[in-house]
This record gives sequence, C-alpha cells and structure tokens, in this order.
Amino acid sequence: MVQREQIEVRRRVLALSRDRIEYQQVRREFGQGGTFDELQARDAYLSDSTNLVVQQVNYENAARNLLQLLGEETLDQPVNLTTELTYEETAYDPADLEARLLASNRNLQNLLINRDLAALQTRLIETERAPTFGIGASTSYDIGVQTGTQTFEFGGDQPGREQELPGVAARTLAGNLGFTASYLLFDGGNRRVRIQSARLEEITAQLDYQSVQQQLRTALQNTIALYDNQTRIIGITQELIENAERNLEIAEERFRGGTINSFDYRQIQLNYANAEFQLLDALLNLKQTETELLRVTGQIVR
Repeated sequence: MVQREQIEVRRRVLALSRDRIEYQQVRREFGQGGTFDELQARDAYLSDSTNLVVQQVNYENAARNLLQLLGEETLDQPVNLTTELTYEETAYDPADLEARLLASNRNLQNLLINRDLAALQTRLIETERAPTFGIGASTSYDIGVQTGTQTFEFGGDQPGREQELPGVAARTLAGNLGFTASYLLFDGGNRRVRIQSARLEEITAQLDYQSVQQQLRTALQNTIALYDNQTRIIGITQELIENAERNLEIAEERFRGGTINSFDYRQIQLNYANAEFQLLDALLNLKQTETELLRVTGQIVR
C-alpha cells in the first residue's frame, strides 16, 4: 500500500514538472523566457520521470513478494489492495494490554508452571521431617466341617457295624489392628541438603519468572510509548503537508510572476514531495507498531 501511494505522489510531482515545462515553452514563444529556463524545467521533468519508473518497479517487486507470502503460484497476477493506508486514532488502555500480555505469553506461563512445581517439590521434601504414622487392620473368617465314621464291635461271631457320625461345623472370625510410627533420627545431613537445594531451585524459578515478567512489561511500555510518539509524528507531518501544499501554491504564483527563480520553485516542489513521503513512512511505522502491540498481547496469532 505504501509503495502504491508513493506512485501517486510521484505522479503528482511529475504533473507539476510537466506544467512547468509547458509554462516555460509559452514564455519562450512570447520572448519572456530562454532556453536555459526550459532546460531546467525539462531536467526536473526527466528526473521525476525516472523516480516514477523506479517507484513503479518497487511496487511491482513488493506485489510479487506479497503473492509469494500468500503462497500464490502465479506471481505476475494483479494485486487489488482494498484497505486504505489511513490513520485512525485508537486509545489503548496500558493496564488492559499488560493483563493480556501476561495472560497470553507462553514463555511466561511455562515459567509460572515451573515456579509452582518447584514450590511443590520443596513442600514434599519438607514433609520428610515429620514422623510417619501407619495404621493396618485385617480380618479373617473361616468355616471348618468335620465328618467321619465309627465301627461298632459286638463280640462273638457277629461282624462289626460301621456307622457314619454326624458332621461337625466350626466357624472362626478373627481380626487384628496395628499402629506404627517411625521417625528418621539421622541421615548424615542428606535431608537438609535436599531441602536447601529444593529451596534454591524454587527461588531461582521465582527470579526467572519475575525477570521475564519485568522484561515483557518494559518491552510493552516501550512499544506503547513508540506508538504514542508515532501518532504525534503523524499529526505533525499532516500539518507539514498542509503547509507544503500552501507554500507550493504561493510559489507557483510567484514563479509565474517572476519573483522567484526556477531553483527556488523546484526546491519547494521537492519539499512537498518529501512531506508526502514522510507521512506515508509515518503511517507505515504506526501500523507496524500497532500490529506488534496486538501480537505481543495475544490479539493476533502469529
């Protein structure tokens, strides 16, 4: 978009140079101007024509780069840019942007998780100082059935008689309850060293989190300040263009009236073109800063 707008600026400047040539030709026909003045006007026209051709090449290169980024296979197709490069004032809330930044930054979220895990690890190791208690309980239930036979002897020649005895069943219910307590009295200082190491890791994780958080806040504040400065630059540049346009109108009248020479008029013409280019650059810089501001706060997914 900037490259296309610069083409329009080059065309307006070229039109002014063309008018200047025609004016010098008319003056020469009526004997009020010489060949030198016409050559100066033609030199400015040729220079502006060259600048226009170069700008058109820059636009075509930018269009092909855009098509390449979009994944298009045909890089020589026309590009229709519908969004105008204009300035729309947007008031951003620094507190809201900071909250979005801290909530959406993945690196910061990972450091926060590491900090919480380190704190949990410290608590777990510290619990080893406390005694360990244990309670155990068990029950058992058993049923036993006994059966058998008995032989009765009657003496003499009578054979003995075997008779089954009635079954006997026994039920047994047993239970027990146990309680244990243990405490580590001495381990050579290993537990104390582990606790100190865990606390050190927790402090390191906390410092890493705070450091990255502060870096992100500083970068965000710098970006917001840059955005505010660029909005002021746009306002100043717009006033500069208005002044350059008015100055160009007056210079054209004075040039036709013979009160200023062609060199002064050419310089005023270039000042107008430079003011237009400054505004385009300022608009582009502001849009890039705004895009970065939205990206780092998670409002644009990369």
